[in-house]
Amino acid sequence: MDTDLAKDKELGRELARVREAAGLTQAELAGRLGVSQTVVSRTESGERQLQGDRIRDFADAIGTKEAKVLEARRSRDWSKLKRPPIGHPNHDLLWSAELKLRELKTLLSQPDITQAFARRIEALCREIDTAAAELLKRECDLVFIGKIGVGKTSAICQIAGLTASGPDSQRPSPVLDVGAGRTTLCEVEIRTGPTSIVVEPCTDAEVRAHVADFAEKLLRAINDGGERGGSQDDQIMSREVERAIRNMANLRRPSTRRTEGPRTPDPARELARQIFEEEIKRSKGEQDVTSRLQFEILSRMRTDRRQRHDMHWDQDARADHRQWLKSEFHRINTGNNPDFTIPKRIRVFVDQPLLSLDGDVEIRIVDTKGIDETVARADLERHVGASHTVLVLCSGFNEAPGTEATNLLRRASEAGIKRNELQGVVLGLPKFDEALQTLDDAGEAVASIKEGYGLKTGVVEETVHQSLGYRNFSVRFFNSHEDNPADVQQDLSDCVGKVFDTYRCTVEELVKSAEGLIANYEDEQAQEIVRQAAVLIRSWIKRNKRLGSAMRATERSLLSEVESVHPASIHATMRRKGGWYNLDYPHHLAYGARLVVSSVLRSRMRDFAVLCDTFLEADEQHRPAEPLLSQARRALENASQTATERAQLLGETWFHDTLEEEDEFWATGMQRWGCGAGYVNDISTMNKSWFSENGELNEKMKSMIKREWKRAMKVVEGMLEDD
Repeated sequence: MDTDLAKDKELGRELARVREAAGLTQAELAGRLGVSQTVVSRTESGERQLQGDRIRDFADAIGTKEAKVLEARRSRDWSKLKRPPIGHPNHDLLWSAELKLRELKTLLSQPDITQAFARRIEALCREIDTAAAELLKRECDLVFIGKIGVGKTSAICQIAGLTASGPDSQRPSPVLDVGAGRTTLCEVEIRTGPTSIVVEPCTDAEVRAHVADFAEKLLRAINDGGERGGSQDDQIMSREVERAIRNMANLRRPSTRRTEGPRTPDPARELARQIFEEEIKRSKGEQDVTSRLQFEILSRMRTDRRQRHDMHWDQDARADHRQWLKSEFHRINTGNNPDFTIPKRIRVFVDQPLLSLDGDVEIRIVDTKGIDETVARADLERHVGASHTVLVLCSGFNEAPGTEATNLLRRASEAGIKRNELQGVVLGLPKFDEALQTLDDAGEAVASIKEGYGLKTGVVEETVHQSLGYRNFSVRFFNSHEDNPADVQQDLSDCVGKVFDTYRCTVEELVKSAEGLIANYEDEQAQEIVRQAAVLIRSWIKRNKRLGSAMRATERSLLSEVESVHPASIHATMRRKGGWYNLDYPHHLAYGARLVVSSVLRSRMRDFAVLCDTFLEADEQHRPAEPLLSQARRALENASQTATERAQLLGETWFHDTLEEEDEFWATGMQRWGCGAGYVNDISTMNKSWFSENGELNEKMKSMIKREWKRAMKVVEGMLEDD
């Protein structure tokens, strides 16, 4: 019943849309139908059910081509694919895929079908089914990535209309917390829905690790006799987390706004000093001091009472929903709400579309935690190459596209993610009059902001499109304090459209491939061309069946990252057994595993593509072989993708099964901290030694890649008819 009701409401909405597009009022349509306006109103609201004849009556009364299309779509009976909504923009293409699946299934039942041809049909059916499912989805993530302090959160709020006007403010301010950097505590996801905030909390173990970092920072400052500004201890923990812990434990530093009188001491430092002196008098060691301080801070935080995960705006309350969001988000983000612990992820639901041009697409905006050291982070790279995703790479105006963006894109390419599969925007965020300071080729300052944007766009496009090869990225500049967000909104909407265009093209290609397969079935001349192509493929398989034994070490990426990150990040990950966001051991092993697959298979995939293109372009009469060659290419690409995914999983699983349990390894790394110079070199040596003694991961990688490649060869050979 619920499904039928949903269908009625869906049909009603579409009827209302096509009626309005035809320029008819409900009363005018009711007059043409000979019914009351109430009947039309109830039908469009989904309260009144329409059967086939009545749908036809409505379509005839509206009298437009669009109304006739609506009637035809409603009458379709889906048996192979999931029925798309009537208003789905690719409804007709999905119907073509449905019909082709039926034809392929019918062809598969013919008694004279060979086993090789049947395998091709079955494989193509699976491809169509998978591609259609991706096209059917109407959702997309806009993922904003940029370094700390670049201004991406302010830009998000202006682009999405998430601003609130206060009684004392001259202009609306962002709903989310903004500042000069190090403001957002964790990743924030913004979605459309009833106004509310949902928090995914840190686990107890994660909270304890954060408190341990804080306690260590306090005690080291005491031991060193003062602040260690600019030292490695400032990197032990993020300022955002420290701020939250201080607020939760009521250990806030006094305000520095006062200019007269003695400076009020830091209560957290005083607590640490008191505990340190008491424990030393009792002849306790450093570990006892640290443990007691951690316990005292945790006790003050009262995490046992912080069990709430969500809160919702009360429509009956006096507070405006945006002001409520601004206030409550700030309290949660800074640790000032006594019901919430430290968040790992915050989801903000707003009762408005996030893009004015998003149509029926469900848009989610993801504000990632700012980059303060490296882009090689699991929380960032999990978005790169994800389906239904647009990347928004934020940078300052002068440094656009930014080191962070270029490094992220280079790593994606190295890991085997195809450049044409990524859609996005390089978003430069100028401040003040930076654009006006741009110099033209003559060395003269530009005459307008628009001219400055134009000159800088050319420079950024040269880097992104030509040097990096990512042509699906547009370039846009946006001053969130001055510029109208309409152009950026349009760019983002265009990118969302291109995401679905990619899936649409895939389905169109597969439908065309199915047509060719069916057309060639009884054509003897076409079958001869296909046999020639099969001989070519067999010859290539024979040359490439065996993979070389030389492969790069899976841990190479991790070892390189350890040598480049801040020493405090190494210390933080040692405390968490490899799980620190700026140096995540399982992520780097997974990424390293992807690099292994890419280095081994990329050249072979490229060679096979050249072979297929050369055969097809040699003679127009070779076109009947296109369905087979395309299908073989997709089979190898799918095998490469499968190997990549298995490698990534293997790297992560092996870490959790093996290295994570090496308590002595992590304890040794912890003990080395604070023992003088050479810390990074010592940890690097320790890592290399451990991986040298435990090399089974690389052996498993070699076996897995060879197994997947052998399976791919078998799949392709299975598509080829005997000579």
